[in-house]
Amino acid sequence: MSKEINSLLLCLILLHSCDSISQKSKIPVKDTTNRYINKLVESEVEIYLSGMDKLHPPLSPIRISVAYFQDYLHYIDDEGKLVFKSIHTSENPITVSITPYIASTPYTPLILLKDSVVFSLVPNLNRIYLISLDRFFRIASVDSIDYSSSYDFSSIYVKQNVFQPLQVVNSKIFLPIGSKNSKKKFVDKYAYLVIENATDKADLRFENPTEYKKGKRREDICYVFNFRSNLLVMFQSVDLINLLDGRTFKMLDEVNFNPYANYEEYNYEDGRDLGYNRHYEETNERNVSILPLDSNIVILKRIRKKSIRDKSEYEYIVLDQKFNIVSYERIHRDILPGCLFRYKNGFAVPDKNLKTVYYYEFN
Repeated sequence: MSKEINSLLLCLILLHSCDSISQKSKIPVKDTTNRYINKLVESEVEIYLSGMDKLHPPLSPIRISVAYFQDYLHYIDDEGKLVFKSIHTSENPITVSITPYIASTPYTPLILLKDSVVFSLVPNLNRIYLISLDRFFRIASVDSIDYSSSYDFSSIYVKQNVFQPLQVVNSKIFLPIGSKNSKKKFVDKYAYLVIENATDKADLRFENPTEYKKGKRREDICYVFNFRSNLLVMFQSVDLINLLDGRTFKMLDEVNFNPYANYEEYNYEDGRDLGYNRHYEETNERNVSILPLDSNIVILKRIRKKSIRDKSEYEYIVLDQKFNIVSYERIHRDILPGCLFRYKNGFAVPDKNLKTVYYYEFN
């Protein structure tokens, strides 16, 4: 009997020790195996993207968006043309010359397709172009907004970042901005300058989360979406959701949706070393794509890895309308994460060679 008691005590001591070690650990171990039983059904779908990897320039990000009830892959080519390729037919790509309306750089991330309208931002000229296309993808009209007079830009600048493009939601233009005079670690307090399209009035909006303002993340990327008539504000390096009234910007809800986040804190002392910065950026956990659907939100997350040489792996997180996790799974595929798009009753993402598309269907 005493041996059984001693064995029981030993087990309890070991369990307590393991629990203490896990509480002291700075990096929580993420184990999503069977954590959520609502797994999505994966299948391969035939979509005409084969060979597109040889057409688009390596520096220009590609996107898939909906225009005229069809899904088009689109990007900027080396000649400054906007290229549309239907993912459902084998027809040749459609090209639209927008050279006068984009920045004079081969790396042009600030292009957004929204219901057949191209929003083109030219930071060097302090101007936004709204280019309307007809159903044949011809330029129907071009309007421009000089945003330099809408706000005092002596203390802020417009960011040119592929991860945080110009956004247009509910007739409001969201310019990603940074502060010129950040006193503490060059971290920005606000994420966007919001311009009322009709009045040209502008104001700073969306205060960044604590992790950004205290310099605990090097990337301070913020995303804005229209979600069920409200504004959904999410972040690249913090698993936080802010839900705001789409008209008044009043905060309706704030949720930390992922208890298993595994971000590394940024060390500004080590940040003087370029090698440390490269390692931090290429190995840290990151929300690379966010896709709001009618009743769900899909987050495609790059999983934190130990070495730059390690292969990047991804997982999807699906939230319901109340921002509860309903599905959380590793993607065992070599995907192109920036090309996440809505497809049928779920979402899809192509492989990095644009030869296969993986479709994830809600049960």
